[in-house]
Amino acid sequence: MAVPQYFILESDENNLSLLLYILSDSGEFTYKSFNKISSLLDALKNERPNLIICKVSISGCDVREICRSELASAPFIFLSDLYKGEERRSCFLESQYPYISAPFYPEKILPHIEQSLFSESI
Repeated sequence: MAVPQYFILESDENNLSLLLYILSDSGEFTYKSFNKISSLLDALKNERPNLIICKVSISGCDVREICRSELASAPFIFLSDLYKGEERRSCFLESQYPYISAPFYPEKILPHIEQSLFSESI
């Protein structure tokens, strides 16, 4: 299997560092990080990552917009600093992809990544 590429939408550098540390447990990967949804959507015009990891609450945008985009053909994982039942329900109904709330730790995130990569390879 080729080295997976992740697109990560995260505006907080500390959260990005923590996520990259957790992802390092999943093996080799490449990534591109974005702090604006418009930048991520522009990148999706030219590249198809193996997985998109999105922070749900990025100032001034609705990440579910990515799900609605015809550009997004990769699986998603949604991350949130808070557990918000309605937000979780809305993300799932629109995409059927995992929604993970803080605190973030490997045992919580890595199984979703493995499942997403496995599903994509089928």
